[in-house]
Amino acid sequence: MFLVVLLMVVMLNISIALSQLTLGLGLFLLLIGKSTGRMQLSRTGLEKSALALALWALLMIPFSGDPGQSSIFYRRFFLFSTLWIVATAVDRESRRRYLLTALLVGAVAISLFGQINVYRESGSLFQSRLGEMSNPMTSGCLLMMSLLTILGFLVARGISRRWRMILLLASLPVGIGLLQTLTRSAWLGMLAGGLLILGLVRPRLTGLLLAVVVGLLILIPLLPETIISDNVASRFSLNSLASSRSGGERVIMWQGGWQMIRQHPLTGLGDRDLTQVAPEYYGDAETEFYGHLHSNPVMLAVIWGVPGFLLASFFMGRQGWLLWRRWRLAAFEKTPWLRGWVLAAMGVWIAFMVSGLTEWYFGDAESMLMYLSIMGVALADNGEVYV
Repeated sequence: MFLVVLLMVVMLNISIALSQLTLGLGLFLLLIGKSTGRMQLSRTGLEKSALALALWALLMIPFSGDPGQSSIFYRRFFLFSTLWIVATAVDRESRRRYLLTALLVGAVAISLFGQINVYRESGSLFQSRLGEMSNPMTSGCLLMMSLLTILGFLVARGISRRWRMILLLASLPVGIGLLQTLTRSAWLGMLAGGLLILGLVRPRLTGLLLAVVVGLLILIPLLPETIISDNVASRFSLNSLASSRSGGERVIMWQGGWQMIRQHPLTGLGDRDLTQVAPEYYGDAETEFYGHLHSNPVMLAVIWGVPGFLLASFFMGRQGWLLWRRWRLAAFEKTPWLRGWVLAAMGVWIAFMVSGLTEWYFGDAESMLMYLSIMGVALADNGEVYV
């Protein structure tokens, strides 16, 4: 099962089809191992909160505006098995190191592949957006989490100098790839996660991170058009953010979402595509409607009602609480690789919360699969660390 998990983690940045196929195989092996008594399921502390959310979503299917589609969308809870599959398979330090290697291989490979394609198409690295994994928003989220994992291990105590050099080299293509996605929500999440990681272990470097961000905001818009187009440069401008079309569309969507919540506060509209019903709540004849509302909190309340939003918030919030307890109370002297995963997961957790304010990453299979994989490694209860 560990080999299957390794392959899945490599594929997280590359192919959602292959990563979900390997996840299914991992679940099959876990069930066989559990039923035969050859495998002990690792707990994560999220069992009750995940079950509560899954049960509420199941109960809400008959109240959905499209019960058939909500039944199909219920498959999203298949991804939740990632937590226990990864937690059970990664039960020792050497396996945590191999898992980090797998994540690096996938992230570096997709970044270099995307950069080569962008350069071939435009003759420059920043003339268009990198979106090799589904779309630029999804790619941005995946590379954000990958880069935060790299950062967590870079600054964690107990990691060898040789590994720090490997991580530093890997951070270059992944960091450039994240910039190339031109996904501002992922950039903001990266900033929030990076500040948390550095604030926990290297607080003096938080100023350096902020200086780098400010420098990029000042420098990139000044680059010549032969390097970066005006359209791309504008995405680094704070002035353009306030007046951007995408920002205005999101505000309108959220206002429509509020109307949906007011009309269906208990059950929501159901876990469904909102394209057909959206015109009833916002927009006009020229509005481009999407199947979601570009925000985790808004969408959770719209599809599952206020109770569903609260259950999902508890599920996500409990992860942060468990990570904080593990970081504060655990003995990491003999488990530096676990220390790195816990530190990285804390950064990924806050980054996912922040970036999810303006994106529907909870409903994005690619993003959730990587996110839950990282949480599974960090929260596995394998007897080495007590929380």
